[in-house]
Amino acid sequence: MRFVTVRRSTEQTTIVNVDQVTHLSHDIYGTKIFFTSGDHIICPDDIDELSEKLFGSRTAEALLIDAAR
Repeated sequence: MRFVTVRRSTEQTTIVNVDQVTHLSHDIYGTKIFFTSGDHIICPDDIDELSEKLFGSRTAEALLIDAAR
């Protein structure tokens, strides 16, 4: 189990269990992190920045959510 601190706003952070993340999504509100429980949180960080923070730069998980080239 690996935990990562994620910024939710300028005043708020949360600790995320990376093993429970199912996918990421980005829209006008920010990047959403979805969990196996069905819950999600919204972060102001860019999806690429957040992906690297959660999964590292060259893991299989990061490649699955990498933007189409």
